[in-house]
Amino acid sequence: MEDVASEVKIAVTNASVAARTESASTFADMVAQGRYDDSVGARIRVLGPQEPELLAASAPRPEVAVIDEPVTSSARVEMRYYVQEQAVSMTLHRFGNPSRAFHELAAELRTPATLGA
Repeated sequence: MEDVASEVKIAVTNASVAARTESASTFADMVAQGRYDDSVGARIRVLGPQEPELLAASAPRPEVAVIDEPVTSSARVEMRYYVQEQAVSMTLHRFGNPSRAFHELAAELRTPATLGA
């Protein structure tokens, strides 16, 4: 991490995460080969200017997201790239017929002990 800002080095060290510096062409080759992919692609967070090699390697791969927006100190803003908002709902009837079991489960889920209060 020779050419990385000292603030970034400190943050990486304090977070106890593995980090290494690679040349732009090596990193781009690994992205093109899918070496950083999880089960559905990859999300790459760029901390500085985006190199043309990375753009060329990721362009033909729509499952690779290259996030090159300026880094912020707001976790809520940064996490929007990684967390998917979901809603969970429960239907209290089946084919229009009220179900006692569903209503009992809904009442149980509304109790403070179940909600973690």
